[in-house]
Amino acid sequence: MRIAHSLVLLVWVGCASSQSDLIDVEQNELGVTHVEIARSTAGGERMLEIRGLDAGGFELAVLRLRTGTVYYGEENAQTHESGATGTELAITVADLTATAVTPDLYPHPLNPMFDGADQFVRLAAVSAELEREAGISVVVPVANDDETAYGTSSGTCPASYMRTTPLAKSCCFDPSSSVGGNTFHIDQATNRVVTRAHNPYGTKCKASNGTGTCSGTGCFYGPCGFANPVFFTGTGTPRVFMEPNPSTGWTGGSNCKWGFNTYNPAPIQLVGDVTGTCAATTCPGGIQAAAWSY
Repeated sequence: MRIAHSLVLLVWVGCASSQSDLIDVEQNELGVTHVEIARSTAGGERMLEIRGLDAGGFELAVLRLRTGTVYYGEENAQTHESGATGTELAITVADLTATAVTPDLYPHPLNPMFDGADQFVRLAAVSAELEREAGISVVVPVANDDETAYGTSSGTCPASYMRTTPLAKSCCFDPSSSVGGNTFHIDQATNRVVTRAHNPYGTKCKASNGTGTCSGTGCFYGPCGFANPVFFTGTGTPRVFMEPNPSTGWTGGSNCKWGFNTYNPAPIQLVGDVTGTCAATTCPGGIQAAAWSY
């Protein structure tokens, strides 16, 4: 239910404007009771900020979405060699932050990040704003029971899904984690957990909707059929493993899980390292391979 007032500020200096709303949300495990939504424009770019607050006004989560010039790929973000019009999304819940860059404005589903972030974006007010602001849809599971969540078995990543270098340590592919599935592995050089979304259409070098045309680093899905990686950083040793269906065991399916230092309650199953066989490095029209170097 929308609280009875909203605040609109128009600041004509530099042609900037801002607006904010306060909205009650449905009950959730995060403890968020309402969200504060602020929209602003400046320099030809749009910014959406959604803060998840508890009953006392304490911030539990924050989402920031910028629409404007973005740089897709970690190296590209540092060098600013090839900009594109798209979106940059960052979500922070507790001490975890995930970022996702999309180098186009096609409507597309948001790929999973981590449990807290996924719960936050599934709140009705948050998902509605993402859809309205940038055509980003949040995929909500049909049911939240064990049989649905663990309906398809995960496993070690197929070699054809991974790049020839670097080594994908503890690589797990989970076909039920998103519309097209995701890989999860550890980047030994940086001690981060890496996840990549698979194009549900199975095609390579495509825009974020999975079918649109693109050029070079303007492609969301790269030359191996996967999106640019999302990185997770934590304290301690990163782990990637499989967890069975808690009701029916391994025969009921499994999911890929990850964490730092700790595992979920046993039983679990570790996954092996994978040396990939996908040698492709660029999409047509581009010269930079770093966007898909994982």
